[in-house]
Amino acid sequence: MLNPDARRLYSECFAAPPGHALDCAVGTTYSLDLDSLLFALFCLATSGVEDPDSALGNPVALLEAIHRLSDRVTLFAHAGETHAPERPRALYALLERCMVPARGRGGAIFHPKAWVLRYRSRAADAVLLRVVVLSRNLTGSRAWDTFVCLEGTPGEVMCEESRELAELLRALPSFAVSAHHPAAARLAQLESLAHAVERTRFEPPLPFEGAASFVALGIVPGRRFEPPAGNRLLAISPFLSPEMLAVLRALAPRAQLVGRDEEMAKCSPEVLARWDAFVLHEGASADADVADDSAADAAPQGLHAKALVIESNQQATWWIGSANLTDPVRSGASVELMVRLAGKVSKVGIDPFWDAGFGSLLLTYSHHELPPDAAEGNRSSVQRAQRRISEATFELRCENHAEGWCLSLEGAVPELDGVAVTCRPVSLAPSREITLAEGAGVCRFAALSAEALTAFVAFRLVAGNGDSRFELAFTLKLPMRGLPEERDARVASAIIKDRAAFMSYLRCLLADFGASSAVESQACGLEKGSASQDEALRSAGLLESLLRTLHRDPARLHGLRTLLARCVPSSEQDVIPEEMRAVWAAIEPHLSVEGRAAE
Repeated sequence: MLNPDARRLYSECFAAPPGHALDCAVGTTYSLDLDSLLFALFCLATSGVEDPDSALGNPVALLEAIHRLSDRVTLFAHAGETHAPERPRALYALLERCMVPARGRGGAIFHPKAWVLRYRSRAADAVLLRVVVLSRNLTGSRAWDTFVCLEGTPGEVMCEESRELAELLRALPSFAVSAHHPAAARLAQLESLAHAVERTRFEPPLPFEGAASFVALGIVPGRRFEPPAGNRLLAISPFLSPEMLAVLRALAPRAQLVGRDEEMAKCSPEVLARWDAFVLHEGASADADVADDSAADAAPQGLHAKALVIESNQQATWWIGSANLTDPVRSGASVELMVRLAGKVSKVGIDPFWDAGFGSLLLTYSHHELPPDAAEGNRSSVQRAQRRISEATFELRCENHAEGWCLSLEGAVPELDGVAVTCRPVSLAPSREITLAEGAGVCRFAALSAEALTAFVAFRLVAGNGDSRFELAFTLKLPMRGLPEERDARVASAIIKDRAAFMSYLRCLLADFGASSAVESQACGLEKGSASQDEALRSAGLLESLLRTLHRDPARLHGLRTLLARCVPSSEQDVIPEEMRAVWAAIEPHLSVEGRAAE
């Protein structure tokens, strides 16, 4: 964290500790893209670090990850801030169960960016908690960001430093949009995590000292963010408000500010004159060490990091997390989460951080006026329409007709102030968009396959022409009636099309339990057209691998059970080898009947 040249991949935070398996996870984010959620599930399932493009190009592995974890992972995201995917993907529909749209109280934004993960030891009934507090949303952003990864083991005594994180976990259901309130099993997971968190001391990363503590805003009425005074202050934030800057500047005789050029230009010169103000220089977005174009694409782009450092005598205190330097944060209105870390100024103070590489990314800010924005008026109109659509009481209805399924979007379209709006299920290409008319009540998508039915609807809003044109696209998860039970099975069948795909699925499932070489051997047999596929399965030790999985991590077999039950043999070749069904007959009776309780 203190050296920008020592960056860790986001996905590393999800890797299970040696000898452990993921038990459950809860995440929060403001904005979201569905591909990033798919990638997060992949990382949680594999405990590996892999390039997102490679992972997202393997639908079989993604399907197995969803089957394994969708009951154990819950993500709360601000309603109306999910990006609209550019390409349709049937797998998005399987994310509906684990994504919960949320809003802050009284119209405030839901803005925390964190993960709380619980791992269980495979050798003993021991629990390890990991908390990841970020400034980054669950999107593909390449901006400069911050994150803190903490671990601890629950004890018997309440830990005051962790109390506010537990409060946030318990409050999450109250932020859920009413039509998407979590089911009982997910509520039980949240309460269980909160109970464990409030009894866990989280050790800070070295060279910080003491215990990490948490600051949660937007939960308890009257709780404000009021950092103490000190000798020196450093504030880093992409978004600013003059009032917040004035409050912070009064805390220390010396203060440095790092922000975005366009945000600082919105503040008056008088406010900024009281700060030593800096912005990222152009080279900070083009890593000088990058040797090829493919790596250059991964270089950081822009500032999204959020941190506040206050030095008081020989102690430096950091606040890192989701909070910008804005009025909703100062008043405690928006829902936010920060982690507070402390240590010696000589080790974690502003100068060591600056000298470790951060200062080399900056240049002194020179105040200037922003050029006129021809699209500003249309931007405001589009953003108003976005809020109205996000808060409208839409719902989806599925009906089966002779020509296929019909998905109807029902509910009165709000006032749009001249903004043109189209929509489509995310399972369909943009060419299938239908225009929404203000005041209309029904919009129908006909002749759909069962696997194209989804609760995720993408909206595209456009206002103006030429230089004044502004366009915005986003996705809403909407309540849905009449969804056929076979929808999930049809999605799986569209991916597991043949025995080779099934063996790939099995290889992903059993990769951690010594069966990868056996399944790999069987897959090679399929590719070569082996006539003894069932015999290959029999000799591959598959039963032993499944029994080992049943003993160590039985929950990961529930997806396989569902897949086997729904892949019914037809007149054509069964994608499930006969010997696999025989092996499974010996395993299935020992698997608990828990299933879709967490929907």
